Amino acid sequence: LYNTDIPRLIILFTLIIGVIGIIIERVILNKLQNILLDLWIISKRKVILINNKDDSSIKSIIDDITSANIYEIVGYINPKKIEHTKMKYLWNETDVLNIIKKRDIDEILSIDSDFNSEDLYNIWDFSRIYAIRYRYLTNTFDVTKTNTTISLLNKIPVIEIKNTSLDAWWRVIKRIIDMVGSIIGILLFTPFFLLIWLLIKMEDPDGPVIYKNLRVWQNGKKFNLYKFRYLKWKYCIKDSYWVENKHDEALKYEEKLIQERSTRNGPLYKIKDDPRKTKIGKFIEKYSIDELPQLFNVFLGNMSLVGPRPHQPREVEKYELHQKRVLTIKPGITGLAQVNGREN
Repeated sequence: LYNTDIPRLIILFTLIIGVIGIIIERVILNKLQNILLDLWIISKRKVILINNKDDSSIKSIIDDITSANIYEIVGYINPKKIEHTKMKYLWNETDVLNIIKKRDIDEILSIDSDFNSEDLYNIWDFSRIYAIRYRYLTNTFDVTKTNTTISLLNKIPVIEIKNTSLDAWWRVIKRIIDMVGSIIGILLFTPFFLLIWLLIKMEDPDGPVIYKNLRVWQNGKKFNLYKFRYLKWKYCIKDSYWVENKHDEALKYEEKLIQERSTRNGPLYKIKDDPRKTKIGKFIEKYSIDELPQLFNVFLGNMSLVGPRPHQPREVEKYELHQKRVLTIKPGITGLAQVNGREN
């Protein structure tokens, strides 16, 4: 890289300055964090303990957590109340699942408990679904050993079960890939978009060509998914067009068709020989051409190129607990189901 050798002292001084710079950066950031906490601009991270020990047994752990200005121990959970402890008893597994659903806590620290593996699994699963950080001290958590990392809760070394492997820079890299891919896709398919727009308008001029449909994405948030309209406009569900469900005749007709013609069981449906489709709609739906406008969803950031397909709120309401795992990551245009038999 260089025509002349770099003096060794420069390398040494660079190392020393780098280390000092990192130390100064940490001191400044910690000081700033404490100031913001004191001014109530940011709040402390609320932690609950999964614990079956009294205060004297885990005194060093409690002292270490409380000595850090950024944590607040809300209480502990266990199937039965523990004697000789000043911490608030949050009762049992059912109560903590309700606390998680309300997002009243930020972290769960598992020390030790009388819960069985199934109960611990349910707590961990709920924490994933609602984006609550789950960490544990001991090696007694036998539900899973995958996707774990060692981290610090103040000075205490803990093992964390990560909600997803897509963290930090990987999340940034995936977003960059999505942005670049969606822009290239939009530019390439623009002439094709115009052709589809013309064919849809010629057959059914009522209503928009790009149809908005309300869907649920990461962490239960809602967004409008874009599709080429393959149904006649009068039969399209209009929850994204300021029409309430109780006034939507199209929704009532669809529910009738689901009861009579759905080929699926469970929360999702697939209507056989759907009479609401237009001629061009049958073609674009068969070859998934109707999904191409979702490149704009990817560009806007509420979808990814690859991920689980997003579903409608009335479908998500029927999900069982394990099915809600698909809500822990951003939905995509194509995913595992689309390359493995689609609706079959």
